Amino acid sequence: MSALDALVRLQRWQLDERRRELGDLDQLAHRLRQEAERLDLDLSGQASERRQRIAQSLTAIEEQVTLAREALGGAYQELKRSEMAVASRVVQHRRAALRQQQRASEEAPAPAYQRRRRQR
Repeated sequence: MSALDALVRLQRWQLDERRRELGDLDQLAHRLRQEAERLDLDLSGQASERRQRIAQSLTAIEEQVTLAREALGGAYQELKRSEMAVASRVVQHRRAALRQQQRASEEAPAPAYQRRRRQR
């Protein structure tokens, strides 16, 4: 495994982690919204305080979601850059192998029938 392959593997893992974090934050925000909707039916004073805390928590989580989405986008871009570098390296290796094969075939002795034709 080359260093680039290891880097791509690490970046895939980081991308998966960012996706999990974003998913967890989305789930938390969804649960808080459901709790807020349930509390909207309750008109007691304690429910009002709880709704305010939930609203504050939702605001904070939405900011975290925004940051997590940016981090996910950055991780995705880094992964794509590395994958492109790996693909470029593969193409370079294939071209080098083809050049080497061509040189070897040019340097190979001509078959006997071609040598006889040339001698005539």
